[in-house]
Amino acid sequence: MPDIKAIARNVKNMRNQMNETQEEFAEHCGISTETLGLIERSSVIPSLPTVLKIMSYTKCSFSDLLKTNAR
Repeated sequence: MPDIKAIARNVKNMRNQMNETQEEFAEHCGISTETLGLIERSSVIPSLPTVLKIMSYTKCSFSDLLKTNAR
C-alpha cells in the first residue's frame, strides 16, 4: 500500500515549488480543487488516472511521488 502521507507531502511540495495555488495546480493537472485538497490532506489515495495527470503536469516519476524523506 502506498504511503499516503508521502504522496500528500510530495504533491504539496511540488505545487509549492511551482508557486501555484491549489486552484491553479488542479486546473493545470486537469483535476478538481477538491480532489487536490483531499490528496494534500492525506484523506484519499489518488486514483491511477489522477496520479498520471499529476505526473504529466509536473514531469515527475511515480517514485518521486512515493519517496519518503530519509532522516
